[in-house]
Amino acid sequence: MAESDYTSEGNVVYAESIRAGRAVRTFVTCIYLVLFALSVAVAIMNSQFILMSTVIIICVTLAFGLLYLNFRTLRITMTPSRLEVTYGKLNRKVISLEQIVDCEHIQIRLKEYGGIGIRLGRDGTWAYNTSLGDAVRVTITDDRPFAFSTAHPERVCKLLQKLSFRR
Repeated sequence: MAESDYTSEGNVVYAESIRAGRAVRTFVTCIYLVLFALSVAVAIMNSQFILMSTVIIICVTLAFGLLYLNFRTLRITMTPSRLEVTYGKLNRKVISLEQIVDCEHIQIRLKEYGGIGIRLGRDGTWAYNTSLGDAVRVTITDDRPFAFSTAHPERVCKLLQKLSFRR
């Protein structure tokens, strides 16, 4: 979903939030079902390790849940001077538009990037991707290329070209 907003940097010309793809949500659901089944199996067993096993399963479930909550949304924000892509609380890429020399619509493929998340592609491109499929790759002066998932790759590239190549 694209939205307009205002920040201390100036007008936001493009903003998008992308939720984790269906494959990620399905995977997380399966993990939780397996952990639930393990919890039930441990509770049914009449063993001296029930408490310890239950605590371990609860801790793993909580840790996995926190990781999912942290990485479930990728946010793209573009102002007249910069592109910012945030994936979770700790992963933020800020690129001055003056540094962008090229932009292209690409397809994130399993073979190239090895999965979903924060990835280093076989070609040396850093990628923040929430699902396989549509993405934008920007070529940056003095840095590795950077790719990120987006629902509107053509629109993002047109805006980046308009804003960064006009300098």
